[in-house]
Amino acid sequence: MRGLLEVRLGEEAERLERSADGRGAREDWRALAEALRSRLAGGTWTARRGIEEKLLTGALREALGGRLDAEFLPENAGAGRGRFPFARTLRTARAARLPWALVARVADVHSNADHETLEFALAGPPFWLERDIRGVVMEVTRAATGGKGIAPENALARLLGDVYLHGVDEFLAREGRVFRRAFDGLVVFCESRAQAERTLAELGEHLRASRGLELSAAETKIRRRRAGFSAR
Repeated sequence: MRGLLEVRLGEEAERLERSADGRGAREDWRALAEALRSRLAGGTWTARRGIEEKLLTGALREALGGRLDAEFLPENAGAGRGRFPFARTLRTARAARLPWALVARVADVHSNADHETLEFALAGPPFWLERDIRGVVMEVTRAATGGKGIAPENALARLLGDVYLHGVDEFLAREGRVFRRAFDGLVVFCESRAQAERTLAELGEHLRASRGLELSAAETKIRRRRAGFSAR
């Protein structure tokens, strides 16, 4: 994995040199990539805030994206990575006669994600990220946020957010639920309003116990599914 990251550093440097954003910074991106490679080889992972952080997080996103994506459940829409469209989820809900939907949003993932929990998720199943690369990811995350959270402007934010909330998908899948999640927003289809209310309580308890998060009261609703129902 470290070798792949080194390759992606070079590719990201070339991309930034070609981009208007990269040219505007007037940096020697290839020299920066080489300096970061040397530090990684020596076990020194810290990147300076700003240009080096931009280069390293972009390279990490490209190096890790495919590997982590392969482990997400197909119900995770991700950043366009879902392995089947939401229309298929709707068809499954109709076929199973599930006319009710819990439409929920997890509150404050970017600001409240716990770093120790995130690192534990990266280290364990199903991701099994190697210690050295995991250390780089966490160093960058801590540098951008301090002691808690995932900086939303970070190139890794969406990917790490999906890793952090992967346990939600596993919880719902174990319960045999028909659902779809797009980062912090999710829809769970239910056979009755009573089942939707139980799901709301169980999901809220699971989030608090496993991730230290809450569902947003303002953005969580129970609705009867109608034609045209959709999720973001």
